[in-house]
Amino acid sequence: GGGMAAGARHTLTRDDYTSDEVYQAERERIFFATWMYAGRAEQAATPGDFYTVDLAGESLIVTRNAEGELRAFYNVCRHRGSLICEEPRGHTKAVFQCPYHAWCYDLDGALVATPRVGRDEVDRAALPLRRVHVDEWMGFVFVSLAATPAAPLTDTLDAHYDTPLRFADFGLDQLRTGFRTESLVAANWKILGE
Repeated sequence: GGGMAAGARHTLTRDDYTSDEVYQAERERIFFATWMYAGRAEQAATPGDFYTVDLAGESLIVTRNAEGELRAFYNVCRHRGSLICEEPRGHTKAVFQCPYHAWCYDLDGALVATPRVGRDEVDRAALPLRRVHVDEWMGFVFVSLAATPAAPLTDTLDAHYDTPLRFADFGLDQLRTGFRTESLVAANWKILGE
């Protein structure tokens, strides 16, 4: 017979690597449904420090509010959809200002100023930056774009095949970045994973 042997492995099709439809489905089902690594806590060490990160085509701002709590937002102004922070990292004293029409958001994402638009013309409370779930483990920052994460970060890490929680006693939170490199690879993400 010409059938497959029991236990034979199946391979992915060409479209699984090249199709935009497949990639969009993967973004929703994989990247946006779980916790994803988004940098080191030291990149936003003090209130007002921020950095931007691209997560499967979504630009995010990671910062600390006045109380020192991590916050993450979509890097998109609620007025006209412009990127708020174009620089990869920096510090702001109190607000993020959109370069397009100068709308200002505080470190908790609240819309606090709308130049050239009166207070009675816009409901500021209804237009905060869109928040993203953010958590930290041992100095590593993770974000989840899910409306509600399927599980807390530590549960997700505990269930991961690499079992990263076993490294909790190694002082990973004391590590500091010595240098950073970035490689732009013209390949489907699954190729890199393989």
